[in-house]
Amino acid sequence: MNMYKVRWFIAGAVIISLTLYFAIPYFFNGTAISLSQLETEDLNSNKVSATAFAGKPVVVIFWGTWCGQCQEEVPLYEKMKNKYEGRVQFILLSDERITKIATFKEKEEITITCLRSLKPFKELSINFVPVIYFFNSKGEFVSKYSGVMNETNLIERINKL
Repeated sequence: MNMYKVRWFIAGAVIISLTLYFAIPYFFNGTAISLSQLETEDLNSNKVSATAFAGKPVVVIFWGTWCGQCQEEVPLYEKMKNKYEGRVQFILLSDERITKIATFKEKEEITITCLRSLKPFKELSINFVPVIYFFNSKGEFVSKYSGVMNETNLIERINKL
């Protein structure tokens, strides 16, 4: 009976350890990033200064073409881009190869600005995607959201910009 309890204790400890190992990065996904920290290029390999988008609020979505949740959210961002056209800039930012991003953009008929990060997301303390950063019209960090975004939450955050 005593050995039985030891096995359950060890199994429980392993489960808790694995849960913490995978959960901690989810809740602590990076720190605030300024627009000036983002080194990006467009899909033609031209460097783009993310600070060039200051002047109106900016929503930067860190994503990947391989990410199922990211793919599911793209129609929401397209809808918001159309709703806030000219008032809010939306940017899909990936650290994948340009050809991969461009192929996905064309296939899915994405109209949102797609840029490639010149730094791997890990260097920006982005441990998983999707992560959405919100900047005001001065390019100052306002907030971030980690995980899948719903329309109501997105609108609330945009309206605070």
